[in-house]
Amino acid sequence: MNIQEIPDENKYGPPPDLLFGEIVHKVSMTGDSEAIVRHDELFRELESKVFSLAKNVRRDRNFESPELTLWQIYAKCVASAAKIDAAIDWAVTEIMASQGVLQKKIGETDEAALTESYRAHFTRTRAAERDAIAQKAVQVPILKKELAQIEEKEDTARDARMDLLTNVYKSNPPQPKFYHKKWGYKAVMAGIFIVEIPINFIAIRMLGEMVDVAIVPVTLVLSGLVALGSHHIGVSIAEKRWWRTAVISTTTFALCCVVIGLRMKAGGALALSMLNLIAVGFSSFFAYVRNFDMPYFRLESTETVEGINAVQKRAEIEKLEKGVPEELKAFDKELQDEAGQRAKSDIRKLHGAVSANGQELQRLAGYKIRVCTEFKHIYELGIAQCKGYAETARKLNNLPQIDWATLSIPTWECPNSDLDKNRKDGGGGNTNGLAMLALLAFLFLGLVGCSKPKQIGGAIIFDETEEGYTMPQSSEVAPVISNMMGIPRKGVTNDHFEVTLDVITDMSMSRNIKVVLNEGKGFWGNYVERLREMQDFHAGLIKGDTVLKDMPQKGLKQSYVQDCLCRTAVPLAGFDTSFVLVFSDMFENSDSVNFYEYRNHPERLYGVDFDLIAGKLDRMCPEMKDGSLRKVSITVVFMPSKENDPLFKAVKWFWVHYLVGKKGASLRFVPQLGNISVTARS
Repeated sequence: MNIQEIPDENKYGPPPDLLFGEIVHKVSMTGDSEAIVRHDELFRELESKVFSLAKNVRRDRNFESPELTLWQIYAKCVASAAKIDAAIDWAVTEIMASQGVLQKKIGETDEAALTESYRAHFTRTRAAERDAIAQKAVQVPILKKELAQIEEKEDTARDARMDLLTNVYKSNPPQPKFYHKKWGYKAVMAGIFIVEIPINFIAIRMLGEMVDVAIVPVTLVLSGLVALGSHHIGVSIAEKRWWRTAVISTTTFALCCVVIGLRMKAGGALALSMLNLIAVGFSSFFAYVRNFDMPYFRLESTETVEGINAVQKRAEIEKLEKGVPEELKAFDKELQDEAGQRAKSDIRKLHGAVSANGQELQRLAGYKIRVCTEFKHIYELGIAQCKGYAETARKLNNLPQIDWATLSIPTWECPNSDLDKNRKDGGGGNTNGLAMLALLAFLFLGLVGCSKPKQIGGAIIFDETEEGYTMPQSSEVAPVISNMMGIPRKGVTNDHFEVTLDVITDMSMSRNIKVVLNEGKGFWGNYVERLREMQDFHAGLIKGDTVLKDMPQKGLKQSYVQDCLCRTAVPLAGFDTSFVLVFSDMFENSDSVNFYEYRNHPERLYGVDFDLIAGKLDRMCPEMKDGSLRKVSITVVFMPSKENDPLFKAVKWFWVHYLVGKKGASLRFVPQLGNISVTARS
């Protein structure tokens, strides 16, 4: 019996739909959507096939024809493995097709053109906002017209005032007196009015023709008319309005003469009459003196007020003339930046989709190998069980001895798949990448699984006491950490990783965060689970770095650098490989040691005070023995400063001789994060 005679056991159709239904990520680009599929159902199908097939193998026990039984076991293993293998091939074809579309779209996508497209789109959708800003410029001509009117009023007032100053005052401007103020003038005129009341009251009362109740209002009206007439006489004379002066003067003095005549007829004293005339004359003269200078003061006030209005109007015009173009420029820049960000985001999504597809192919390669391994194990287990049961049956039934060596027992080979067929047909365009991934997976199982995992430790220190230091983004720090620790960018590793995130503050103790990736299980481990653990570790580094830097402390006066090194670098001595990444200028400023005291004499750090300071630092951290940091590599990322450059050189020299010369560490200073390219020290 051969494999071709097995009825229908090794014939299978296309994989079930459930293996390809789960879509977990989409990339949207100008209306098109490309799906990236993760075939988790396929992996669950593999597990179920492994367990169900083990039960079927135990049922296939034909003791009379053991060769047929072995072929049946083989057929079941081949058929089940081939179904899953075909499903994997199908999934790979789907992903490779998606990769082709994505790579084509990446090649066709020009960032500048995409940015311009987004900018044009945003310009159309936000045109109303831009028009509202541009509309402010329409007010400029209106404001300029108002400014011209104000300047005309100011010039007119100035010319009139200068004319008075030249022709009337002979370049000797009048000085304002108290009576030029409204309150002063009104006070004087009110006094004259009060003086007129008793004079007129006595005159009217002497007539004896009115009751006392009527005398009071008549007296008040008469006194008010006299005072008002005196005011207008003085104003008219000051304004040189002679006809008006004549009319008002005639009326006022006629009224006074009537009162004097009535008083004289009643036998009144002539002195009261003279006093009445004197009051009228004085009030008229006072009104003239006061109002003679008022045109000058009014013009001066108008000139000042219009000058202030002109300054304010010019400032408003200048603000609009400069502000509107700047607002439009800022608005256009905002649109350009937003368009650039959207374009970069779309391109990142495309590359992210390609990366996700690559990881998926890697997972599928691992499971393709696992299918072969698992079913080979099941097949060999079935052969062993079949032999055992057959031997037991032979003894119980007195059957002849079975010579297993003479039987045609098939050897296990990984079942043919669509990938193999494509390769034989000369295709294989989509299979070379999977073959390489499979080879990498075999190398991982054969080499990594047999090597002893390393213990790799690290520490990242941020200096919160250093003002003006721009900390790098978490996304920039994480790749550097991975590079220093030797974490592979592709594939997995079984090494143990442990990173402590700490900060330098003004205290000997501070908060810290620890991120750990436990040692892998090697050959017996799950490749996909290990890959996810490494991704979680990388995400934990970014999250821990972000959380630590989101809780900054401001205005710290001291800097405990040695204490932070003590609690982070010393524990790393027990690891196979270790590193410390410090973002600081390393200026120790604690109660015991203060490097800032050497700002004026940095040369003392080169030798005179080296032993003194080193002894103090040793007492601060007795655990840091001489030579204890031989396995620790320390990298200091500093920000150069011209002001502190002489002191920094001395401090750098001190730490090199202290940490390298005494403690045995590897130390280097780099001015920026991008200069870090080596791995940790072992």
